[in-house]
Amino acid sequence: MKIHDKNISEILGLFESKGVFSQDLVNQYFKTFKDEDLEKIFKVTFYEEAILKAKEIDASREKGLKLGRLAGIPIIITDDISTKGFLTTAGSKMLENYIPPFDASIIERLEGEDAIILGKLRINEFNLKALEFPRDTSKFLPTIVGSQVNGHPVSIKPSYGLVSRYGVISATSSLDGIYISGKSMEDMGLILEIIGGYDENDSTSVNIQTSSYSKQSDFPKEEVKISIPKDLLGFKDSRLDEFINCLRETADLVEDISIENIKYSSLAYRILTSGEFASNTARYDGIGFGYRAGDYKDREDLYKRSRSESFGLEAKKTIIFGNYLIGSEGYDKYYRKSQQIRTLIKGQVDKILGQSEFILIPLINSMDKESKDNYKSLAALTGYPEIKIKFYIADKEEIQLLLISKSFKEKDLLQLGYILEEEILIKGENNG
Repeated sequence: MKIHDKNISEILGLFESKGVFSQDLVNQYFKTFKDEDLEKIFKVTFYEEAILKAKEIDASREKGLKLGRLAGIPIIITDDISTKGFLTTAGSKMLENYIPPFDASIIERLEGEDAIILGKLRINEFNLKALEFPRDTSKFLPTIVGSQVNGHPVSIKPSYGLVSRYGVISATSSLDGIYISGKSMEDMGLILEIIGGYDENDSTSVNIQTSSYSKQSDFPKEEVKISIPKDLLGFKDSRLDEFINCLRETADLVEDISIENIKYSSLAYRILTSGEFASNTARYDGIGFGYRAGDYKDREDLYKRSRSESFGLEAKKTIIFGNYLIGSEGYDKYYRKSQQIRTLIKGQVDKILGQSEFILIPLINSMDKESKDNYKSLAALTGYPEIKIKFYIADKEEIQLLLISKSFKEKDLLQLGYILEEEILIKGENNG
């Protein structure tokens, strides 16, 4: 049985029909990781623990006992998610020996529904730059929960405050979030139902209950208003043009909108993330927390050596830049202005979302990097939920569709996501 093209509901169906056992599935994944030379992308794997849990789930299923909604389903997490008793480094030498005494809230919720954590993916240091997986690599990986990684066909970034960040070693406080990425929109909805919702351990958590995110056949797509920034239209791309023409026929497409200050988005994002990162990493001093240098003269020398030896180049540059931005010289000139730009952009997005339910952002390889980065920063700056659908033209030209809605509108966002997935990933692939 091939496991690579199966989504969660299909695997659960095989479990129920006795067509496959969880233990066999876990073994197949680990064998695939080895055969495809993917073991190097893991920071740590939980083979023994995963097999033991799979055996227990198989036995309980055979006895007809009640199981969780993800019973026997393999999940991968990123290396910045705290796991009790297991190494968690966030990709940094600063945390090379850190073993958390507790599980992150999302781990408790996943395991509470009997998901099986296979291991932790390596990430760039504190995920300052999202990890990119080659197309051929991502198809061998199950659903990923954690910081942003790029490679799977679909992913979702929930609204800020919907998913608990307790136990997540984040680079920033107001701009980071938990991402779910995988093979299908259905998988995204199911995982979000489980990990979303209020958590008293997280001060940023919003007291809101998650609802059912399963596909609804009665979703009124003809009545949906979708806005597309006018500067993203008119590309000479037949597949993208065909898709947009299809949208015109099935939804109310608003094509004359623009986000006036979008050109400042990625710059404001960089300034704000740098300032927050510099502030958040001040606790890593070699005394109270983090890597400790072995040879030092005094307390100040210990502090300098510990940080110098353990932070990577990108982290050091971000800390130096960030400390300047939040210092007396740079705060008013750059940091405060970036906060103001963030507020302006959010106001412009709110105005658009007051006239339509969604903003659709198509990005293709031929766009200049600055424009793409500006639009990619939009969901993080606003804190709004975003779905990403990735597909390819002529097996090489990559197109990303970013879909944004107002906060806590994940249910509607996913319903439109199901439609786009059907049109792009299913019908498109079947048509070659």
